[in-house]
Amino acid sequence: VQTTLLCHYQTTIAITKMTICSLYTVLLLLAASLSVSKADHTNSHIFSDGTVESMDGIDCLGMVTDYDGAMDGNNRLLLACLTDDFQLLGVPNVSTDWIMEKMRNGMMKSGRTRLRFPAGTLVNSFLLDHLPDVFDNSGAAFGDYGGDRRLNRRLNKFKRTGSYDLAILRIISDGAGKTTTPSATELQQEILSTTDVNIRTQIAACSFNQLTLAPATGVLLSGGVASMTTFAHPGNGNLDDPTQYNNFLNYINDLLGQLFVANGNSLPADFIQICLPPDTIAGTKSLGFFNSFLSVFNSDVCTYTSYNMHEFGHNLDLNHSSDVLFSPGMDSQFGDQTGYMGLSYLQVHGPEMCFNAAKSFQLGWYTTKTNTCTPEACAPCQVDLGGLVSYQDPSVDWVLLKIQDPLSGTDYYLTYNNATGFNAGTNEGINQVIVNTQASEGMEANFSQLVGMLDAGTNATYMGFNGTDELLIEVVSIQNGMASVQVSSGTCGNPGTIGDPHFRTWQNEHYEYHGQCDLVLVRDPTFADNKGLEVQIRTKLIRFWSYIKSAVIRIGTDILEVQGDADMQGNAKYWFNLEYQAEDMSQMGGLFPVTVHVRSEKKRIVTIDLDAFYPNQKIVISTWKEFVKVDFVNPSLEAFGNSVGMLGDYQTGKTYARDGTTVLNDFWQLGEEWQVLPSDDMLFFATEYPQFPETCLEPEEAQGEQRRRQRRLGESNVSLEEAEAACSSLIKGDPLTIKDCVYDILATQDLDMVGAF
Repeated sequence: VQTTLLCHYQTTIAITKMTICSLYTVLLLLAASLSVSKADHTNSHIFSDGTVESMDGIDCLGMVTDYDGAMDGNNRLLLACLTDDFQLLGVPNVSTDWIMEKMRNGMMKSGRTRLRFPAGTLVNSFLLDHLPDVFDNSGAAFGDYGGDRRLNRRLNKFKRTGSYDLAILRIISDGAGKTTTPSATELQQEILSTTDVNIRTQIAACSFNQLTLAPATGVLLSGGVASMTTFAHPGNGNLDDPTQYNNFLNYINDLLGQLFVANGNSLPADFIQICLPPDTIAGTKSLGFFNSFLSVFNSDVCTYTSYNMHEFGHNLDLNHSSDVLFSPGMDSQFGDQTGYMGLSYLQVHGPEMCFNAAKSFQLGWYTTKTNTCTPEACAPCQVDLGGLVSYQDPSVDWVLLKIQDPLSGTDYYLTYNNATGFNAGTNEGINQVIVNTQASEGMEANFSQLVGMLDAGTNATYMGFNGTDELLIEVVSIQNGMASVQVSSGTCGNPGTIGDPHFRTWQNEHYEYHGQCDLVLVRDPTFADNKGLEVQIRTKLIRFWSYIKSAVIRIGTDILEVQGDADMQGNAKYWFNLEYQAEDMSQMGGLFPVTVHVRSEKKRIVTIDLDAFYPNQKIVISTWKEFVKVDFVNPSLEAFGNSVGMLGDYQTGKTYARDGTTVLNDFWQLGEEWQVLPSDDMLFFATEYPQFPETCLEPEEAQGEQRRRQRRLGESNVSLEEAEAACSSLIKGDPLTIKDCVYDILATQDLDMVGAF
């Protein structure tokens, strides 16, 4: 302790200071070499060059950091090991792939796994020449670290909540003759005050005071800052070079050792940030050990809030936030600018933001307002998300959404990036819904990926969810600091009509209507920048049930009508702008290509591709014999959010009357309400009975329900079991569509009816 104090306070006789401090450094290095195996009280052999051979092996705590010496975005992981005597030993002979493999398979976790190096391991200064052969994650194997209560509390409890002390170490002078640029007063004001934006205020704000930092107190510390002298030389800072890595560890060990010894073999802080002289670390400007207490910075960035928060994030076991949407020239590994684990900024008091959705879930600060869902076919998740800043707002139910992928282990995380309060400085996806992915909840040092930034009325589709499904994330609305989100997955069938006839609304509600007349299926005058869209269908009654015999679509001034044909000879039966099987039918509305395809002897398909205006969306009219089907494929709020008609309201699923207010839950009334009126423009090339003011024809028995049920379930040539088997084999994932298919087979007594679906 006396030697340490002399090193810190001696200012009068330079030669005395150099002699005493150099002696201290030599003694510290010798003590480290002699005691690396103290935990086991093992024997060791010291060679003439100072290399130590451990006869019984070495135990220490694995600690990992990332390093980008080439500044090319290809970060390398470095492995160090913390001995019970509080010395960092380097393990230079391991690759990044080796470290990642051990971390991802659960064998090694930085700051938690006790490593054992075999007998015969050589310790050359601060480098180990062997690889560990035992990985102990039991927790009982942790050393006592000199009996240090604080360090044990931090290392033995994997926590991201609580009150902790932070110490900043600065260098008065080192073996390279360099000095930390910011003064102690500047470090206190820029990092540890509570009056400006810094790591202390942002951690408290982002966690809602669940995690707080305070200036550490103790010997050598004043206002949380220790100004220290070391005669160790840091080397050239290239940590990819084992010799320079050793020099760097020697340098850090000297500083930590002084603080440790001066405070009675105890650390006076839970977290330590070392503000090094300029250019001490080559390439990158800062390092943070994962799930640990230590981070280091070059002078030019050590007061910058985002650098402090980024490396402290590593201390909390967060890895980087990358961006698959990154702009050319930007390092994608750090490309997510919505939170602190992406790019860092040359700004002292800012920017004000927190961590992205995936990292926020990992931190566990918003648990009580985190919604977790696994969307299934026909069972979407609908969640209203407030921003993280709204976590304590009693009117907000959710601020985070986790979408679990049952198969891949890579989940999706959503939040509304509300740029206000302590998140006012977010640099990307401002006031948008942010979509991140991250594997294993980030617990094996996995990056998060920024995969979506969505405005109101937009959506994104992700392939391979749950193995082979699509995941559709739709932002229904954003208003008053809230984002309404809908998430769906799997094959649920498209909104539209099919069979005898079955209607499937925008919200996947199934119903039947068996009247005969012309009906408005969908209408939206604002479609495609006010070109307008209208879809009408014409039904035909067969005593107790009916079917759709034709459908007509108008986009802009173009009209396409498709009709079923029991004989199914040749091409599809269609009219384009009143011309039968017109050759010039390349586009509708001047934007949307039209194709006609003969799928089989009995099936014809006409497709209107909406991709030019609404990506990945189509309107498909298919015919199976005389039956006509209309599908809206991958519909979005942007395309159909303003539509009215038999398919109901896109956002709410309610089946409104023409007044837009009255909800009609009786589907017979709904059909009569949406019968084509003279004011609607009758789009079919020929009129058929009935036309308004005649009302739609009813089946012989009102709605035909009882009679149809008798026909389908009574004695027949096709059994219920045969119908179910036929439908289940071809229609995956949607029980309601399978049910509709079974009904139609029983009604027509034709197993081939499955082809209509």
